[in-house]
Amino acid sequence: MERTGPRRRPSGLYLESTPDERYGVLPGEDRPVRDVMTRRIVTISPETSVREAAQLMRDHRTDALVVADGSRLLGIVTEHDVATQGATQQTHPEHIPVRQVLPSGEPLACSEEAILADAARLMAARRRRAVPVLDDRGAVAGVLSLLDVAGAVMPGAAATWLAEIREQGK
Repeated sequence: MERTGPRRRPSGLYLESTPDERYGVLPGEDRPVRDVMTRRIVTISPETSVREAAQLMRDHRTDALVVADGSRLLGIVTEHDVATQGATQQTHPEHIPVRQVLPSGEPLACSEEAILADAARLMAARRRRAVPVLDDRGAVAGVLSLLDVAGAVMPGAAATWLAEIREQGK
């Protein structure tokens, strides 16, 4: 006899179907975040200038920097944050500390063990392009970006997008 009802996530939770699941499950979306996150982390202080943050992003070929005060995670700043928030300030970028462009509120992060689809929904709900990923001790183990998510569920499309983005940056 076939059992019907909510599908079971690998985390062991039974969830009701959501509107975005009505079209089915995309391949890869039920993987743990640790399988798709970027492990290369660049950490900066909240006092780092927006200009220096932008330069670090270029130098390290990343679109997100983890912001921490010692061992305390304050959040993550993305190219989008630097471009939009930094551009709206009246001060020159070298005089604007990153803490002024960090998204407000409690820092958003996810666990390495989180299910990719759940992490992506949280990112969408909070309108974040990237989130720090924490290990079981609470230390930053990586970063999950929208491109990581796209690469997991649509590998061919993500590779094409990344190539186009890199070509535009030359």
